[in-house]
Amino acid sequence: MPTRAEILDTLAASQTQVMAFFQGLSPQDLERPATASEVPGAAPWRAKDHLAHLVKSERNIQRLLRRTLAGETRDVQLRLQYPEGMPMPGILGDLSALTPEEDERLGMAVASINQAYVDAHHDDSMEMLAADFLAARQETLDLL
Repeated sequence: MPTRAEILDTLAASQTQVMAFFQGLSPQDLERPATASEVPGAAPWRAKDHLAHLVKSERNIQRLLRRTLAGETRDVQLRLQYPEGMPMPGILGDLSALTPEEDERLGMAVASINQAYVDAHHDDSMEMLAADFLAARQETLDLL
């Protein structure tokens, strides 16, 4: 188990790398389609969309940390990670045990949630996205 200091060092280094990467991109590179969306028919993700998704991922990690600190059981945590209304697989916590249909359904549900978040932040400026990322990272540090 890493020490608190090691975790803080790792988070600081990754924050520096993320910010340097995105700040090093030209305005054209930030807006250019870069990655096909996993949602059929959705627009490809731009570099800015990936930064927005990093903010969402950071906040998802915080929710898991808060639940762990609150003493939630593993089963409760696993159930809460599935999109609302999605049928639960037969075995929680073992992705290799999913049927092909469950795996496809889960993949599409997650992709749709991610796409909706990216779409909601499509017009955010780079400054807004960077500020959101830094604020989210600070919230993670505060949890630690």
